Amino acid sequence: MNRREYNGMRALVMGLGLNGGGAGVAKFLATRGAHVTVTDLRDENILRPSLSTLHGLDINYILGHHREEDFSNADLVVRNPAVPLDSPYLQEARMAGIPIEMETGLFFNEFPRSQIIGVTGTRGKSTTAAFIQHALSSSGAQAHLAGNMRVSAVALLDTISDSDLVVLELSSWQLEGLRQHEISPSVAVVTNLLPDHLDRYRDIHDYASAKRIIVQYQEQNDLAILNKRNAFTMSFASHTKARVEFFSEDDIVPSWDNARIRGTHNRGNLAAAMPVLANFGLSRAEIRQSVESFRGLPYRQQVVREADGILYINDTTSTSPDAAIAALNTCPPPLVWIAGGADKGLSFSNLAAAVHRLKDAIKAIILLPGQGTDALQPLLPRDKTHTVQTMQEAVSLANCLSSPKDTILLSPACASFNSYNNEFHRGEQFNKAVNNI
Repeated sequence: MNRREYNGMRALVMGLGLNGGGAGVAKFLATRGAHVTVTDLRDENILRPSLSTLHGLDINYILGHHREEDFSNADLVVRNPAVPLDSPYLQEARMAGIPIEMETGLFFNEFPRSQIIGVTGTRGKSTTAAFIQHALSSSGAQAHLAGNMRVSAVALLDTISDSDLVVLELSSWQLEGLRQHEISPSVAVVTNLLPDHLDRYRDIHDYASAKRIIVQYQEQNDLAILNKRNAFTMSFASHTKARVEFFSEDDIVPSWDNARIRGTHNRGNLAAAMPVLANFGLSRAEIRQSVESFRGLPYRQQVVREADGILYINDTTSTSPDAAIAALNTCPPPLVWIAGGADKGLSFSNLAAAVHRLKDAIKAIILLPGQGTDALQPLLPRDKTHTVQTMQEAVSLANCLSSPKDTILLSPACASFNSYNNEFHRGEQFNKAVNNI
């Protein structure tokens, strides 16, 4: 590895967050000898889970606010992916000539690009990335999983070999950290591209531009795997020098009938992984075994429990209408559906059409508070729709409205901010309420 020196450097980490990346960066820089300051708009109580992982390290904390002088006096600023590029504090750093990095840039600076498999997409990237790592590991490869799944990539650097493989789930925000370095992973998978994060990007074309970074700087010996049923991902083929292979949810997935995960969307996720596994020489028998043994991921149509004949499914990472449609089409009816939350600037028209089409399968709809709920509620059947204020109320009401053989499904179609620390916190609250029954 090309180990970069940070000894004595004044490093400012902007955004500790709760998903592991900020804490991973702070620990990485501190153990490399940097003088680290962490600044976050959230206070100590909210950030306690992340702060606890940094206990004992010589780190200075500025919490509850940012200070301009911290940005102009640093030698390096590392921004959390959630921090927008046009932040006035980042502008302060730029005016002072301070380099601004992201965790993805730090990782790519040190780990061989040839050993990185990057996975992005609006939906399915977590499942696809996790399955690729599962299959590679099952075949005997030293393969690690990190990125946009609460696993810090830089935290791996001091424990892995440069001959290992790293599968990175990359959000559009994380990919922004690679643009300034003009670098992409050697193997890139794009599961799909659908409207999302329009509260952050100007429009879907701006969003697509960020996603396209994953293939944009690839080289001739690299591999790009693109969804042939998606116009945006198909267009990426003309923006890469890499060899391009296409997939769709109709492709053959060995032993799919014996898979533990279900749904057309998941078949597409595994189909996206097939060219990757072939590229690394996995046999058909090894792929079949991996498909059959893969259990999927928590919070993605996860069965929490079955009690009194009622099935409880947690799909809290469904933060867009398209993801909720997939869950409604996949989970066994009759459904009592818990949805709603914060608005990301997305249209709910397709989701509303799906709800009306599935009206016989959806027994009741329970909506959590938020501006997304305010936009969604008028589009739903009034006689089936209920509103609540908390997750505990939602689960209690869902139980009252359910009968044996029903499914209670949390699939919000909205973001979680303002009510929860993140979508995983929302999922934890659902699981807690379900297990308290």
